[in-house]
Amino acid sequence: MRDDDPLALPDDSVPYAGVPIHLDKPLRQWIFGRLAAENLLGEIADTPASRKVALRLRLDSGRENYVTAILSVPAAELLRVVNAIFQVAPELVGSWQAIEEIEETLAFAGSAYRFDQDARQLVRRVDDTATAAHSRAVQSIATDAADHLKAAWLSAYGVDPDPDQAYDEAVRAVEAVACPLLCPNADGRRTLGTAIGVLKNDINANAPKWHLMLPGASGNPADVGKLVGMLNLLWEGQVSRHAGSTKSRRQNQSEAEAAVQLAVLLTQWLATGVLHLKP
Repeated sequence: MRDDDPLALPDDSVPYAGVPIHLDKPLRQWIFGRLAAENLLGEIADTPASRKVALRLRLDSGRENYVTAILSVPAAELLRVVNAIFQVAPELVGSWQAIEEIEETLAFAGSAYRFDQDARQLVRRVDDTATAAHSRAVQSIATDAADHLKAAWLSAYGVDPDPDQAYDEAVRAVEAVACPLLCPNADGRRTLGTAIGVLKNDINANAPKWHLMLPGASGNPADVGKLVGMLNLLWEGQVSRHAGSTKSRRQNQSEAEAAVQLAVLLTQWLATGVLHLKP
């Protein structure tokens, strides 16, 4: 909030990570509205759904009922509770009104997270252009590739990010598009490395068959060298792929996010004919 303007609203350009104090009560109210069921005595009663949520969160309810245990979690765990409700007890959500309520709550509170309609869980807010590019890529590629790309996005930007999984799914998404296109008859295990090898061999051929839809410096269709560079960047950057190597280590969050964004571009290019055979 600007100090020189008492009427200015808080700045939304820097979202709040985690659960700031002003978001604690609204989240607990939303969770209570989903979980609470009164018995004939007017007391809050457990339900099979509240039991599933508590077990998924590994909560020790002790002598309390499950609802009380869930509502007593620390503020930092409230986003995980919301996710657990959507993931293991979607019947508690009921109507679109409850979804709109959590979306509005997170948006007005300036949360770094939003509800993803397709994944039915919370994800970190990402630049609108990048989010739209991901959505377009998912819609333009085959189902198995789309599933891997969506899994990569959730692993990178979910409430509990997993950089190794995000990077692995990003590579798999590109493989799912590249291998059927470039090496459909390859013997053995088809990998992104195999597809890259096909393009490298083509570059060195007397009459290359593969070209990009983009023009090169001469005005003719560009060769695939730049695309090979991007594919190599993704392939060689996965240092978590082989355990035991001196270079093997866990991927970090920045690497995972970069890999997912690169996979979005590569899958869409490969699926929409940017790489094509010369007529």
